[in-house]
Amino acid sequence: MAKMDLIYYYPVETNAPGSVARTVLKYLQKRRKELPFENLKLFTRTKDAENVRKQFSDLEVITHKTLNKISNDSVIHIPTSPLIMPNSKFLLHLFAVLKKRKLILQYHGDTRTEMYLRFKYQHSLNITYIPSYIALPYLLKSADKLIVNSYLMSNLVRTRYRVKNDVVIPNGIDDFWFDKSSASNIELEGEPNIFYHGRLSTEKGVDMLINGFSKAIGERSNIRLYIAGEGPQRKYLKKLCMKLGIEKNVVFLGHMQKKDIKAFLSIVGATIYPSIYDSFSLAVLEALSSANCSVYFSTQAGIYDFAVQDGYNLNAFVPTTENISEIFKDIIKGNNENSDKKIIKQQKEFARRYTWDKVINQYMNIYSDMSVP
Repeated sequence: MAKMDLIYYYPVETNAPGSVARTVLKYLQKRRKELPFENLKLFTRTKDAENVRKQFSDLEVITHKTLNKISNDSVIHIPTSPLIMPNSKFLLHLFAVLKKRKLILQYHGDTRTEMYLRFKYQHSLNITYIPSYIALPYLLKSADKLIVNSYLMSNLVRTRYRVKNDVVIPNGIDDFWFDKSSASNIELEGEPNIFYHGRLSTEKGVDMLINGFSKAIGERSNIRLYIAGEGPQRKYLKKLCMKLGIEKNVVFLGHMQKKDIKAFLSIVGATIYPSIYDSFSLAVLEALSSANCSVYFSTQAGIYDFAVQDGYNLNAFVPTTENISEIFKDIIKGNNENSDKKIIKQQKEFARRYTWDKVINQYMNIYSDMSVP
């Protein structure tokens, strides 16, 4: 087998794709001796290079100033979605295409769908994404392998962009989410308590969640809906609660550390995730791993297809205000209590299939394929 280098783009962004990319690298390092490459090298922005070198003292760090260090026998892996931007990531992408290096790209969510939803519901348009919007089919097809995180995304890139080289690799989860050792000291007001965590943006359907909640609670003043997360819809959602007269029943928790999210998941009466579009949904996987209650999630989240494929009949629903309202009514009446123990066991069993130590094997397989001359 030819000696090759793996050039791995290292993102510093704190968003979900960046977090996934860093976690993949963490597990690749654990399996480093099994990688079919002579060297593992990191590529990052020049301004981040010093910190990255300190963090990974045993790895060579490349920037746009040292692109010439990337040998002909290299596989370049950019683990965050491709965009046309004046930055080092796009420069690396361009380098790989022009110099005909083997290229692996990852596509975490559809740029066109997200732009459409934001324009339709928020009447806003980020013009910096327009070049990427136009060139998206060419960006995706420029890769030798395109990793997508769900069958939902695979179907989308194949039908909309005529991509033929995609590979489905789900997002994974750390063992942290299964750990029961950390006790919670959180005291919740209200009964029952329902929890959502995730980005507060159009595609997550949180406005629909609030409308469904409002329809269901009637005169009950003690029920609480806890919403954790930040995003562009936060102000709008708080105003919506005031308009519906339920501001005392809905608690906005803001950004939360994962230990606090896990604490909430361990004590609430139910969790619900009503996405109208979600390429995978790590939040749902986290809830399935940690919650000691029923987890309700949208059939429009990519993780739903994995549950169906694996033969698990979990609490998935078509995301409409009416369906959400009925779910809340069942929770209020306690109709879900008898099935909780059975469904909780199934939830955790399903989630165990997607720990990172299992998922990383699929990355190893792609690298093996790409390392063949």
